[in-house]
Amino acid sequence: MKLSFFFIQTILLKNQKYDIDSFWKNHDSFGFYDTHGNIKQFFPKEKDIINNVPNIMNYQNFDEKSILNYKDKTIIFEREFKKKNIKLFTKWNDMTVYETILNDSYYRFGSRDCFKSYKLSSQEIFEIPTKIYNCQKIACKDDLIFSMNHDNIFTIHNFTNDNFLFEIPFQENSIVEKMEIKKYNVFIHCCLKFLNKNEIFFIIFQYLDKTSRQIVMKRFQKICVNENIIDFDFDKDNLIVASKFLIHQYKIHFLAGISKNQMYRNYFEKSFFFSKICLFDNVLFFNGSKKLRFLEID
Repeated sequence: MKLSFFFIQTILLKNQKYDIDSFWKNHDSFGFYDTHGNIKQFFPKEKDIINNVPNIMNYQNFDEKSILNYKDKTIIFEREFKKKNIKLFTKWNDMTVYETILNDSYYRFGSRDCFKSYKLSSQEIFEIPTKIYNCQKIACKDDLIFSMNHDNIFTIHNFTNDNFLFEIPFQENSIVEKMEIKKYNVFIHCCLKFLNKNEIFFIIFQYLDKTSRQIVMKRFQKICVNENIIDFDFDKDNLIVASKFLIHQYKIHFLAGISKNQMYRNYFEKSFFFSKICLFDNVLFFNGSKKLRFLEID
């Protein structure tokens, strides 16, 4: 393991008057929204997407469509935000736990409401019965649903037929603060952080059969640090765990597991505070400033 000292570098943004609140990304584009509700794209080119949206809860950008959740509303729009190509869902009766777009359908899980599907082309809405209920966190990849219920039991279900595939009970006395699921070829990486815990759980699953969606757990690793963890992010090869003054970089190896590669210590900007990070194309971005602050990862 190497210890490096670093300066957080900065990029001045055009007409950026408010602090960056959170980031969004997909496989080929990256952006953020600020504390005044302005959603912007930074890469591949800098542009405004939507301005002055109050109380943004979630924004997701897909190849053809985007989802914006704010207050008790959800907006779905195609490519550019224009009135003629939006669909508005309003006045949900509960909190949205998770929502996504797969193929031509919009899917939503609520904290009390049942699982709902809306076919965008025909504008039909369906309520789908499911065994998934009482969940803290939910995420979908392909036709798999990953969920953590309020008993801290992590489960995987088949999206199409609701068949149970996998279960991991966690003996934690805290709620899940963050759960991220990402797919790389036949492997699915899952990362979990419980509230007020200085540890990260990293799990690797593998598809055995593309037709039947059989999966197995290949790695289960708990990573502990000595500082309060602020946030984490990962890609195919790197896991980044950030505390106030330390950035821990881990290398992800399918056969050897996760190994600590480098630790970055910042002595030069102790007045800079952030609450979220985003790893995009080997560059680590930080929120909490009107400037786009970043650190290049080896």
